[in-house]
Amino acid sequence: MKIYTRFAICSAGTTRTARVEPVVGRADYFYICDTTTGEETAVPNPHRDEQEGCGVNVARTLAELGVEAVLAGNCGAKAARALREAGVKVSYPFTGTVDDAIAAFTALMREGV
Repeated sequence: MKIYTRFAICSAGTTRTARVEPVVGRADYFYICDTTTGEETAVPNPHRDEQEGCGVNVARTLAELGVEAVLAGNCGAKAARALREAGVKVSYPFTGTVDDAIAAFTALMREGV
């Protein structure tokens, strides 16, 4: 598995104790981790309430933020395609808290899965 240096977790809040959101496009926040700098920040999802196309717009936003991978409970087909086309890996299902998702994803990277 590639080592991702910048990834986002779809979250319901701004801290590591927030729960992982079940759907990429409707997430309240994107909790972004940069493993190179150690920086972690929560960015509000400006597209969560859009009637149509939120997944495609989220893909564009995450790519603009330099995210290489996104973790969530699930991802719709259109959003998954848009993320792949933007060069962002989609990884799911992740559940629990943001901290749980970070731990599970970094363990997968260490194992090379």
